Amino acid sequence: MADAREKLVWDVHSQQMANDKAHTCDPISNSIKLKINKSEIDVLDYGCGTAQWAPTFKEFNYYGYDQNENMIAGARIRLKKLGIQPKELYLSKWNKVSLSRQFDVVFTSAVIQHNTHHDKA
Repeated sequence: MADAREKLVWDVHSQQMANDKAHTCDPISNSIKLKINKSEIDVLDYGCGTAQWAPTFKEFNYYGYDQNENMIAGARIRLKKLGIQPKELYLSKWNKVSLSRQFDVVFTSAVIQHNTHHDKA
């Protein structure tokens, strides 16, 4: 879990990030479609931040998860701009994950590096 200094930095940074260009990677989504033969695919973006990777999963049921309420607020802004309706955005501490459902895919990008040394151990 981020310490107080890091939380402050991410709180300030979240609104700027919500207005940045989103990321997309068609090879990821194409690979998911090929490997999971289902009509509906549920993807959890773990440590979603402001949902920069959401466009990669626009064809799927998108769920976002982050420990920072301002990042979730930024995700709502970005998703609205992109016309993506998330199934749900979860807010909780990364080491207190309690989800009552399963996902077909769990995606994460740059999550561990933003935790304290103690929490990485």
